[in-house]
Amino acid sequence: MQVTAQLDRNSEIFTFLRKLEGPTIQRAAAQGLNEHADEQRRQAVTTMSAKTGLPKGRVSGVTKVIRAGGGSSMTAMVRVADR
Repeated sequence: MQVTAQLDRNSEIFTFLRKLEGPTIQRAAAQGLNEHADEQRRQAVTTMSAKTGLPKGRVSGVTKVIRAGGGSSMTAMVRVADR
């Protein structure tokens, strides 16, 4: 029995990896963060309304999502600010 190995340098994998570093992947990551922040907002409104007894409409009105941008700001936040 004889075993042989051959290294095949496929350029497609390097092209794929270069695309991961570009603006396309940053936009996709920002979109994913924003979707997650929207879900966190929904859950926060439900939880705060249940624990405080305030109507969901009031809690929802003062709960905002600060979205992640595709550039340097890759942070999404849920902010609650009431009077």
